[in-house]
Amino acid sequence: MTFKKENVLTICQDQRGSTTWNDAIQRAARAILHDQIVLLPTETVYGIGARAFSDRANRKLCHGKNRRPGHALPLVVRDWNMLETLLSNADPRAKVLANAFWPGPITIVIDVDTNDPALNQFEPFAKLAVMPQSSLGFRAPNHPFVLDLLQELNQPITLTSANLTGRQPVRSIDEAIQQLGDFLDLIVDDGRREYASPSTVLKLEKNNLALLRQGAINMEQIISALNSSL
Repeated sequence: MTFKKENVLTICQDQRGSTTWNDAIQRAARAILHDQIVLLPTETVYGIGARAFSDRANRKLCHGKNRRPGHALPLVVRDWNMLETLLSNADPRAKVLANAFWPGPITIVIDVDTNDPALNQFEPFAKLAVMPQSSLGFRAPNHPFVLDLLQELNQPITLTSANLTGRQPVRSIDEAIQQLGDFLDLIVDDGRREYASPSTVLKLEKNNLALLRQGAINMEQIISALNSSL
């Protein structure tokens, strides 16, 4: 499968702040604001991003991945301040972990009040896609392009691994095109991702911590960060 060269933006992190870099940020931002699906590099593997608040964008994302109903889409924010624009109240442990590990490879899942007025920014399907069971997962990837893109957008995106459901996450744009080429609108190419582990996924329960996926940050590090805040 081929992909139009004009829809592939090749970046180099050494060029951060250059005209080429900034032009790529602007183009990716326009694509997302127009409800397009963008392949983005992270510090672990490649992900596919969409405008978090949009029904249309998240329907496209779920359809393209063959995403099962009820399987939540992770939300990606630039920092804790951006997350606070979405939630009136959040588990204080989440802020401790964000301060300890963000930007970095940990997705934090917390229970939320779906009637929180702040969540009205989400259109109905988008709200269901990110909070199917009254919980919300979010992270801040440690990749300069994604962080600069989020700053440009000034709003979160949904970002999930760039693979069909049930298959391994992709580490190169060639692998992404093989699996998802017909569904991608724009590709940001930062070379092959060499990180061995995906992001850790941690659920903060009322009196417990549930490790939903072992990843780059282990439970010992998590407990140490929480204990250090006491």
